Amino acid sequence: MKIFLLNPLIMNKIFLIIQREYLVRVKKKSFIIMTILAPLLMAGLIVAPVLLADQDQQNRLIAINEIGSSYSKEITDSENIDFTIISNEEAELIKNNFSESPYYAILDIQDTNFTLYGSQQIGLNIRRSIENQFETIIERNNLKRAGIDIIIIEE
Repeated sequence: MKIFLLNPLIMNKIFLIIQREYLVRVKKKSFIIMTILAPLLMAGLIVAPVLLADQDQQNRLIAINEIGSSYSKEITDSENIDFTIISNEEAELIKNNFSESPYYAILDIQDTNFTLYGSQQIGLNIRRSIENQFETIIERNNLKRAGIDIIIIEE
């Protein structure tokens, strides 16, 4: 059985080659620039979506058109969303010509179907806020039908 041992002279040459290759790469301007820019780019990719989501914090007016249910009585205004109840005729006029209306969107409630109309894409924060309100309202109504006291649960 033969054991191959590397000669110290050969090891020294390999180390010199590795050292030279490393220094050639590190001395390049592109390496130095990317060493600085890479963390900044990564931070930008993390911070940019947060900043874009915060831009949607404008105060929005949403019209509610309701047929056959009583959810509109339980919907409350939030920090950035104000709700206004409108008639069916007004809702149809606004849907046909959304650009001239003062509303950001129309929330159409028919029995247990909820539809949100808008002239532009509805912001994620607004959709989540409305969805959370309806989930809470439906959950409370289900608890009331089951005979469970909501005040006890909240305490």
